[in-house]
Amino acid sequence: EDEGIYNTPEWWRNTTAWWVGLKVALEDMGWRWTDSDRPTLLDKYMPRLLVGISHTYPAINVMAGGVIGKIGFEMYFDKDVIQEGLQEHGAGKVDIESRPRPKTFLDALVDMGLCTPEKRD
Repeated sequence: EDEGIYNTPEWWRNTTAWWVGLKVALEDMGWRWTDSDRPTLLDKYMPRLLVGISHTYPAINVMAGGVIGKIGFEMYFDKDVIQEGLQEHGAGKVDIESRPRPKTFLDALVDMGLCTPEKRD
């Protein structure tokens, strides 16, 4: 689980900073994005995909030789996570108005061509 969101709730307001923090944590574990044809793909898409979610679980593959570049992200829309952040950090740090918002996330998928409008609806 990306627990950085619990310690840094302002990331809910700045998804680019959230992605940078998550990427640094993954790189600290040995993960590297190795797609030479699309080196900025995740930097481009992830800030948009973090909008509206409560938290994410990145899934990395650890092999005998170490962590490989393949990665997956589970996105969650859990109101309890937002409430926990609100109780711990206060309304000034937790963006309770914008989370969770599954429609915002699904709209981003459609805008990026990763989902059809029909599947979203």
